[in-house]
Amino acid sequence: MVKDSVQVNSISPKTILWYFPPRYVPTDNRGKVPLPACPELKCFVTRNKTFLPESDAVIFNSQFIEGDIPPRKPDQVWIFHNSEVPYHKSTNRPYHRNPWSSSFNWTMAYRHDSDIFRPYGVLRRRPNIPIKNYTSIVRKKTKLVAWMASNCADWSKRRSYVRELQKHIQVDIYGACGKMVFSRLRNKEWMAYLNETYKFYLAFENNYCLDYITEKLFNYFTLDLVTVVRGGGNYSRDVPPNTYLNVADFKSPKELADRLWFLHYNTDRYIDILKRKERYYYQNEDYRFTFLGSPYIEQHYEQEPMCDLCRRLRDITHYRKTIPDILSWWKKGLCRNPVTYM
Repeated sequence: MVKDSVQVNSISPKTILWYFPPRYVPTDNRGKVPLPACPELKCFVTRNKTFLPESDAVIFNSQFIEGDIPPRKPDQVWIFHNSEVPYHKSTNRPYHRNPWSSSFNWTMAYRHDSDIFRPYGVLRRRPNIPIKNYTSIVRKKTKLVAWMASNCADWSKRRSYVRELQKHIQVDIYGACGKMVFSRLRNKEWMAYLNETYKFYLAFENNYCLDYITEKLFNYFTLDLVTVVRGGGNYSRDVPPNTYLNVADFKSPKELADRLWFLHYNTDRYIDILKRKERYYYQNEDYRFTFLGSPYIEQHYEQEPMCDLCRRLRDITHYRKTIPDILSWWKKGLCRNPVTYM
């Protein structure tokens, strides 16, 4: 993304406060720290609420909004942030009603119609494509299809789809939804094992929602395997063509299985997909945190969106607006879940 030219010598600092931060936001920025991707813009970020009266922008992650609405200084920009779909059990969240629902100025989420587009990741073209011995890579693989899933609620009928797919091809299910075990704390080992062992990985979203393409695709895209996607995102827009398989392009799980078998037995066609994938890399950031006493690592694409937010603060007159009802933007008619696995 090309950064706008900004005269930084004479600009005054701006403060961005995470009032209700997601769990991965570092807990050590109780003071104010410069945005790491664009320190020259002189925007500083904090999660210390004592800075609320002087903050130029305040970010509220909708999953954690609770209680009474805080005091607000004039011209302070309030931002509705989320990386998750509208929750099924979120009907009583405070932002569903006034005064919260009419208090936001900008949106910051994975949707392309957000004021600040904040996807799970972006795929960039590699300046230099690595040379690999793909024949050797494929020859070492001993298994066909893998799926890792910890959320077993079947809103999108993805488990139903996998059960039907298993009638036609072997699918190894890891995590809470299957019988195969590989600890989340051994993520590097898991990725290496998956990369060396399997030909295909199922990147199935747990909800069908507008623009919702998560780490389930991005984390595995650069591995030496073919990713199979299923969800409500616009994959043809956000993912390079012929680098993945989309369930939506097949009439049934059996038809998808037939294609997987075809690629299994036709190594040249399988390698063609791997070579096209190798032209791209996944850009994001690692965030380490502790949750319920256990260490976690999540991948998010947040630094550049935060810089975009800062640039908006530098031209606040141009971007000034108020959203009358955040719920009408966030929830209505934007998610669907199939009645059957198809």
